[in-house]
Amino acid sequence: MLDNWLPFLIYGAFALIIPASMIYASFAFATRPHRRTRAREIPFESGVSTGPPPQQRFTISFYLTAMLFIVILLIAYVYVWRKGALEWQ
Repeated sequence: MLDNWLPFLIYGAFALIIPASMIYASFAFATRPHRRTRAREIPFESGVSTGPPPQQRFTISFYLTAMLFIVILLIAYVYVWRKGALEWQ
């Protein structure tokens, strides 16, 4: 009976050992700063804006490229549709 369960036990052991060793290694090899600075004491909050976003205007070539992409995509879709590739049975 152990022969049937041996592969699952080995898999389970690896499933526990690999993440545990990664967690241990992250604590063992972590480098801590020797000196506390003000920048390190301020908590980092992702998504917090430091001020109003700078106004960026897109050039006309951006819009022309986008329209060209859409036109080519539509032409390819019509071509595939006319060839019958979108007919499901």
